[in-house]
Amino acid sequence: MKLSSIISFAAFSSALALPTSADQSENPATLVTRDLGINCRGSVLCNAPAYGDNAAKRLQAYINNGIQTSRVYRNGEHIACVSRDGTGLRTKGGFCAFLQGTTRNIDGGSIKLLIGYIVNHGCVVCGSVPIDYQNGSNNPANGILTINAVEDTANPCLNGIC
Repeated sequence: MKLSSIISFAAFSSALALPTSADQSENPATLVTRDLGINCRGSVLCNAPAYGDNAAKRLQAYINNGIQTSRVYRNGEHIACVSRDGTGLRTKGGFCAFLQGTTRNIDGGSIKLLIGYIVNHGCVVCGSVPIDYQNGSNNPANGILTINAVEDTANPCLNGIC
């Protein structure tokens, strides 16, 4: 009886550890993206306290005080950045807010709301929120506003605003 229980438990726990087909890529070198709603995930640098101390709140302040509500932002365009030392990003390395995965242009008023959702969710350094979150959708299919680590920027962000 004990042996059959051990075998059953071993088989069950192995099944829990095996990835499902949804977690596997055709090419093992390609990461599978999972659709996440609002979250505080990002680069490994997001967890390094010396780098991103309160980056989300600093970016929120730059955005709320520095962008026009009618200004339109495109996919991949940096909106605001902070360097790892807390100043505006002038050269390389820091944290930026930007849109990704969207074909729509998003106005500054919506950006201000969205960055607030990331901060209010408890994100300290990095995070993302679906662009339709303000309409009650937590589905990222139409794109997301993201705060994440960047190594370089083609458009230096003086005083935080890009």
